[in-house]
Amino acid sequence: MKWILRIAVLLVVLVGVVFALFMFSPRPGAFVIRTLFDKDSANLQKTLAPFEPQNVATISAERYREGDPDALLDVHHPSTLKPGERLPTLVWVHGGGWLSGSRLDAATYYRVFASQGFTVIPVDYTIAPYAQYPTPVKQVNDSLAYIVKNAERLHVDPDRIFVAGDSAGAQITSQIATLVTSQDYSVKLGIKPSLTPEQLRGVILHCGFYDIKKFAGGAENAPVGFLGWGMSTMLWSYLGSRTPDEAVLVEMSAMQNATADYPDVFISGGNGDPLTDGHSRPFAEKLKSMGVDVVTLFFEPDHQPTLGHEYQFRLDMEDAQKALNLSADFIRERSK
Repeated sequence: MKWILRIAVLLVVLVGVVFALFMFSPRPGAFVIRTLFDKDSANLQKTLAPFEPQNVATISAERYREGDPDALLDVHHPSTLKPGERLPTLVWVHGGGWLSGSRLDAATYYRVFASQGFTVIPVDYTIAPYAQYPTPVKQVNDSLAYIVKNAERLHVDPDRIFVAGDSAGAQITSQIATLVTSQDYSVKLGIKPSLTPEQLRGVILHCGFYDIKKFAGGAENAPVGFLGWGMSTMLWSYLGSRTPDEAVLVEMSAMQNATADYPDVFISGGNGDPLTDGHSRPFAEKLKSMGVDVVTLFFEPDHQPTLGHEYQFRLDMEDAQKALNLSADFIRERSK
């Protein structure tokens, strides 16, 4: 009986230690979430593999910020381009709850997009909790400055730039678009935008969250059911506080800060993703009410197959192909 008691005491102690770790630091929870997201990314890469195009060239691992090991970007463009030839350019900010993800996760998707006649540039930023808000916003802004500075070599038309993002990357992208088109907001953030409003021709947003106070509200906003508990961990990791200041949540929210000068937007979300009704549809309606040109791709509640979070990367599904083609048309029409 003594050994049973010892084991019971040991288990209680271990549970207590684990509980304490999760209660007093975001790192254990962030590690769990990152591990799960990384597994999904690996599965996505397998799904995308059959769609790898043959007519795309890649410039890999350009460092856009001196001395920053995480400030890397790739450049995908049609392989038939001549030196100095420039194309409308899509800069993509990856998702991953601010605490996971990489420019490499959906590399095949970016190359498929580039094969339609664009330069596509996915950028990395420092994930949480290794860096916190607003570091990724500053990094993405700096990446745009680097891209413009090196436009000729990277096959970028600096007057026809589009910025896209998915999930947390869509949140960052929505902030960048607000930064570029609102002087009051750039002053508020203390960040000088790297693009002029005229250079930023449009924004593409997939499966994002644009009202951060609402996002912090709990499980009903979770894009994956079991992650309701983890949404506070994402914010804790990204903001450095378990109880973030409400003013910071509002500052991060394009829903509260976007103006009538916001760029043209293509916005989409799946019918099986709670973020669609909670964020994407309301943000689209808010922008429309201000007179912004908004193109949407949403689906009826009973649409089949049910389209979950990040559905747009699943090129094995007809609806994802539709989203890609509509996104490409959105860029073409605004590049004229």
